[in-house]
Amino acid sequence: MKLAGVALLLLAAMVFVMGGCSDNPTQPISPTDQSVGEPSSLEKACIREYQGTAAPDWADPGVIIKPPEQREVDGKLISKGMLEKVVWDGAFLDGGIDLVSGKGVLELNAIVDPAAGEVFCWGKLTLTPSAPEALGGVWEVTYHGEGKAGASGWTIPLKMSGRGVGGALQGMRCVVENVITSPDLVLWTGAVTGYIGSR
Repeated sequence: MKLAGVALLLLAAMVFVMGGCSDNPTQPISPTDQSVGEPSSLEKACIREYQGTAAPDWADPGVIIKPPEQREVDGKLISKGMLEKVVWDGAFLDGGIDLVSGKGVLELNAIVDPAAGEVFCWGKLTLTPSAPEALGGVWEVTYHGEGKAGASGWTIPLKMSGRGVGGALQGMRCVVENVITSPDLVLWTGAVTGYIGSR
């Protein structure tokens, strides 16, 4: 009898774990399965797709917090430690609370090979959502990507991933692709797509 009880408990635990955050316990949740009728429910929003733009915060006169340290090695320009204020603006596809859009500080490092028309970028982003529902939480994100120069400038697809720290973001993660276009590696804009979810 005890053995049957333990087996029943294990079976119930497996069903709970396999069910995850989906309303249908036999169907795992996917980005297209979100409940549009309850956009404010963070408990059910295990995966939420996001689209937006990113750019330097030119409205802020102190947009460049720290200029980069630069040196040239074998014809390549190595740039490290630049800090820049940025602004993200977008929305979640489910129409719910926007826990991403806001202002942040970007750390930018790059190795530019002008002869080959190639660049490798990496760094960190600390992003503070504007929505009061974030309760003071921030995103801590790392990124990297390789880009090339073309007829109209540079295109640099960045892979970004990070975690929420504090407030309503604690225990959440984000995965984003940010495709940067830039005429001169100074002015730039980013086209952002990705999602947030619970860890």
